[in-house]
Amino acid sequence: MTRDLRSRTALTLAVALDLVLVGGCGTTPPATDAGSGGFQAAGGSTGGSASGTGGVVAASGGAASGGTTGSGGGGSGGAPSGGTTGVGGAADGSGGASASGGGAGSGGSASGGAGGGSSGGSGGLPTVPDNGCNVTYLDQPVGFAALDGGTVGGGDVEPTLVTTGEELESLLADDEPRVLYLMNDLDLRTEVETGVPVCLDDVTCDNGSGVQVDGARVSSTCDEPEHAGTSYRYESRLNVGSNKTLIGVGDGDGAEIRGAGFNIGSSEQVIFRNLRVYDINPHLVEAGDGITLAGARHIWLDHLLLGEISDGFVDIGSADHTSLDDFVTVSYVHFDGRSAFQCGGHHNFVNFVDNGHVTYHHNWFDSGGGRNPKVGGVNAQVHLFNNYWLDISYFCMTAQMDAEARVDSNYFEDASRPHWLQLDGSGTAGIAIDAGNTYVGTSNGNTNRDVGGSVFSVPYEFSKQTASEAKSAVVACSGPQPIH
Repeated sequence: MTRDLRSRTALTLAVALDLVLVGGCGTTPPATDAGSGGFQAAGGSTGGSASGTGGVVAASGGAASGGTTGSGGGGSGGAPSGGTTGVGGAADGSGGASASGGGAGSGGSASGGAGGGSSGGSGGLPTVPDNGCNVTYLDQPVGFAALDGGTVGGGDVEPTLVTTGEELESLLADDEPRVLYLMNDLDLRTEVETGVPVCLDDVTCDNGSGVQVDGARVSSTCDEPEHAGTSYRYESRLNVGSNKTLIGVGDGDGAEIRGAGFNIGSSEQVIFRNLRVYDINPHLVEAGDGITLAGARHIWLDHLLLGEISDGFVDIGSADHTSLDDFVTVSYVHFDGRSAFQCGGHHNFVNFVDNGHVTYHHNWFDSGGGRNPKVGGVNAQVHLFNNYWLDISYFCMTAQMDAEARVDSNYFEDASRPHWLQLDGSGTAGIAIDAGNTYVGTSNGNTNRDVGGSVFSVPYEFSKQTASEAKSAVVACSGPQPIH
């Protein structure tokens, strides 16, 4: 490993949601097989499967026996202190992730349903009461990711329980089929790198809270009106190979990953679910994405909370604009665009799609500036339905550079430029809408509610809620949730 990755113990994600999701998030899992529990412990052996006992949750470092607490789980040092600065290095040296005991389930099967989107059973895993969102391990994607045989990630291999950053980095990197359950929060910030060359704006601006900020952009070549300076950074970058499912479990309602971005690149069959990813150099511009795709196929990003990220929260497309990202679905993701380091307190680079076939449904684009998302490229076909945009200062979504987008039954609230058509490139970009979009507050009567051009026909079946129903479902159920 090139970076010093640190783990920390789990934090409970408080979820107090009374609103029931209309239509549900996915399918109901099949009954588990008694006596077939047990999961592969990262760095150890499979838990036992004595008749009628629950699956075993074991940390790294040893074999786990059926129905007992896993052994191992040594501490790897504390996380850097000091908020976003990360200054301070190791804390008290404690913090090995402890293994949680089995026996909670009644013989849960570790095998997923045939063709399931995110395979793996839940016997013996920690659970919290369902909040009406009905998020299950066996949910499957809707939209582009469901085409061409579907998106199954690691498939139906036996799940591996992950508790450290070292395990996560290693197990994600190759193309071996794996289903990974992240059992606790991870702090993957590195030791602080100082002296990072940046370009600072000559004229500062207010971040929305009365603080002047200067837009520190990572570069050694500055333009007018900028001047050179230095700053610091502390991010990790994990490569993601093909055939991977990563699901945040934690205490049963998701897990957090701090300070690390994920490079999916051109990999195929990748599923990320029920995770919070945050604190990737938010004080800098162009110092790390949350999740990056470049020529990927069969990708499903679901129930994520993304925020405090330097560059794109999710960026889909290659730098040279030549690759096609195909069969991609982004669902129930909360894009939290609040920023203490950018003008007006809004992040400007939330999400772009360059030459991709992507479905967005039930996502919350919350308090961002621009690129929510920005869609470009002659091969871009993007379908956005049942999403919610709130307090967007620059623009919600745009189609430009000959891209095509369909915008169906979404809710726009105090959000500028709801769907903006830009006729650059060859002038053939297109936006089509249905009659179900809702515009309230400053979105009602706002400019750039554009329609025009030639747009693709949706190549899959899907069911829509009304825009108001979708808003309620998104607020209640986007981001990590109780999973069973």
